[in-house]
Amino acid sequence: MNAYRSIVIMGYAFLEVPSMLAIVSYLVTNNWLFLTMAGLMIVIFLSSKPAVEKAIRDLELNPTERDTLSNPKAIVASVRLQNDGSD
Repeated sequence: MNAYRSIVIMGYAFLEVPSMLAIVSYLVTNNWLFLTMAGLMIVIFLSSKPAVEKAIRDLELNPTERDTLSNPKAIVASVRLQNDGSD
């Protein structure tokens, strides 16, 4: 699940960075084409929001994994914190 989350975040970054660059390009050149491109990328960004159904489809989960992911109280990912020895 951590790898999937990383890939999704990278995908959003690949949409966010060009849209910001297009906005800056519009501000510098006053060319409406850049603003149109930024708007299109923002629409794509907003339409690709994360959802449980999308994760189930993307990860091709079996029925047991689907049930676990659909359960709001289930733990689907864990984070291991490093102990720095200051305890």
